[in-house]
Amino acid sequence: MAKLSTQFMGMELKNPVLAAPGPWTGTAEGLQAAIDAGAGAVMTETISQEVYPRLPQTCYHEGGAVFSTSLYSNLTLEQWEVELEKLHPGDCKVIASIRGATPSELAYVARKAERMGVDALQLDLYAPIGPVLAELYTSPDLIAALVSAVKKKVSLPLMVRLPHHVADNKKFLRALEAAGADGICTIESIRGISGVDIVNARPLMPTHGGYTGTNVRPITLSAIAALSQNSNLPVAATGGFDAAENVIEAIELGATTVMLGSALLGGYGVLTETVRELGDWLEQNGFDVETVVEPTDSEVGKLIRKILQRPDATTDRIQKTLGLLFAADRMLIMDKLNDDSKVILSDRSFISSLAYQEPADWIKQINKYAKEPDLVLLLDVDVKTSVNRCSKEDEFENEEFLSNVKANYLDLISNFNHEIIDASTGVNKVSTDIKKAVAPYMGICPDCIR
Repeated sequence: MAKLSTQFMGMELKNPVLAAPGPWTGTAEGLQAAIDAGAGAVMTETISQEVYPRLPQTCYHEGGAVFSTSLYSNLTLEQWEVELEKLHPGDCKVIASIRGATPSELAYVARKAERMGVDALQLDLYAPIGPVLAELYTSPDLIAALVSAVKKKVSLPLMVRLPHHVADNKKFLRALEAAGADGICTIESIRGISGVDIVNARPLMPTHGGYTGTNVRPITLSAIAALSQNSNLPVAATGGFDAAENVIEAIELGATTVMLGSALLGGYGVLTETVRELGDWLEQNGFDVETVVEPTDSEVGKLIRKILQRPDATTDRIQKTLGLLFAADRMLIMDKLNDDSKVILSDRSFISSLAYQEPADWIKQINKYAKEPDLVLLLDVDVKTSVNRCSKEDEFENEEFLSNVKANYLDLISNFNHEIIDASTGVNKVSTDIKKAVAPYMGICPDCIR
């Protein structure tokens, strides 16, 4: 089967198929079943400081419609610590979905989750039932305060789950990015009632439910497409996915990972089948692709990301240190880069070190064993725009420093086989231009790409 590994929020996942938070991941048993079924990552049911009572019946479903009345875990923080200690995740990542009504409460739960040993966090801040932060998605300042509070207290990758109507709110999304979010999950379930017992004149459910299932997939796909154009953050898609075919749809629209949620009500085997079918589809279409991101997820890569946030990151001494560390990080992935049986997509290469660090002769020397790319794609954008797109976490993300870096890149790539892509346009246009640039190297007709 084709290799399905992907990078998401700085983590390397063995495949892009995740288990979404819900009653099916509300215990160690459910999480382990999803892990054993082959999920690239599993997400806990949403953990909060206050435990919410659970109705006897948590899910109402008929056909492609699912209405959940259990959006939050009924386990305490202490109980979750015990549950997570039971897990044997292996190469599967564990993500904690957490909730808090205030910045301090959310930061407290995040710290607790980090100490439990999870790999990443999801903020589940909006819900169609229960306590609702009604003003949250009309207030960029509030979302920024919540995200910032968590990022100040934990070092884990962090994504925020969003309802579908936020996908076109650019002001809100910019605030989310500036606050330090590492990813976006879409969509949150939709407020709904399954129907009415017209004989007895009463709803079929005791309260509103979170409407999801396959019926909402068109709404999810629309949100993915909008977010791929309006945000620079990677997207995890959830809402209506139950097979490899619609996982592929989400990825082609711009999602990096796709979660299966209510589909797991029918058994965790759907994860296994979806991963297998996804790999088969890639093989049938002649693709065997692996993505590499610098810095990597290795111990060296983690150290690099930490140093990049130092206030003295742009000084000559630290830049030389980073040059050495990047060279070491590349050596750790040489086996991947030299695998001629795969198409390797590398986000940066030793050319980046030549652009960022100096002196050039020394950088070339310490990278003399580095793999030279067959094709360099330079995504060109003016420096002001690039600074605005930055997370503002790293010290080098300023106009003066990046102006020099851009000039170095433009000078360097003349020594390599390259294509310059105008990155000031929308995400879809950039994606099309990249595909057309790569197509001749893959035996594909560039004019056939739209």
